[in-house]
Amino acid sequence: MMKNLTSVFIAAHLMLPLTEAAMADDLRATRTLQATPDKVWAALTDTQWIKRWWGPFGFTAPKVRANVVVGQATLVCMTGANFPVICNTWTYREIVPGSRLVFDQGWANTDGAEVSPNELGLPAHLPRLVPHVIEIVAGENGTTILHWSEFGYPDAQTAAMSRAGLEQVLDKLATAVE
Repeated sequence: MMKNLTSVFIAAHLMLPLTEAAMADDLRATRTLQATPDKVWAALTDTQWIKRWWGPFGFTAPKVRANVVVGQATLVCMTGANFPVICNTWTYREIVPGSRLVFDQGWANTDGAEVSPNELGLPAHLPRLVPHVIEIVAGENGTTILHWSEFGYPDAQTAAMSRAGLEQVLDKLATAVE
């Protein structure tokens, strides 16, 4: 019951339609990074920084086009050995410079045009959009606490798969900023 109330609150806060997807499995991770909030903000919003950490281990980000403006989108593409280029967009709903990013992550081609997961050869059950909330909080001694939340996964298995990738991305982000 509490999970459903949390999803209702998140859906209302993000102005999401209250659908079954908004009530599905959510993903949250918190990391303490050995870097200042300004440095972490730059790593989340600057093209050259994003290229250093986007994608799980063994993947690179050959194309990143950052456009961190409400209503606009950042394009992030990743690829790995024997793996095609897969691109996402982060379309921003809210930006509080230095402390908060709210965006919908969608699937895209290398030009940034929206496509379905199925068009990229991915399972059709993956959501077309995954709302994200990233918050940056100053910690002690120049550290930063990063809260990363994703919403609307259709089931626990999909959320677990996404968590595995997110944990690797956050490990790479930590290495990049430290």
